[in-house]
Amino acid sequence: MSLLSTLRFALFPRKNSRPNIGLYGDLDDVECLEDVERQFSVRFTDEEAEAVTTVGSFYQALLAKRPDLDQEPAWNELAQILALHGEVPASQITPEMEFFRHV
Repeated sequence: MSLLSTLRFALFPRKNSRPNIGLYGDLDDVECLEDVERQFSVRFTDEEAEAVTTVGSFYQALLAKRPDLDQEPAWNELAQILALHGEVPASQITPEMEFFRHV
């Protein structure tokens, strides 16, 4: 998370009514997607990326592109990447979590 984002949300906190991994939408989502694409050797179109709203739907989209992946190790790798970009430890990321903080 960038220093600007940290300061912005410290000064202007948002209500957080739904569980999410804590992306702020300041291009951290793009960096996260790029890291996933690089790690798993896949590409998501803009339309595919926009259709994903939860960690679980992202995971399912990943498995659809790479059916050869072992599911548990793939989930663990995905959670590690998401944890690097968000605010939730990998061990606490669940499929129903959304990506962004909500107003």
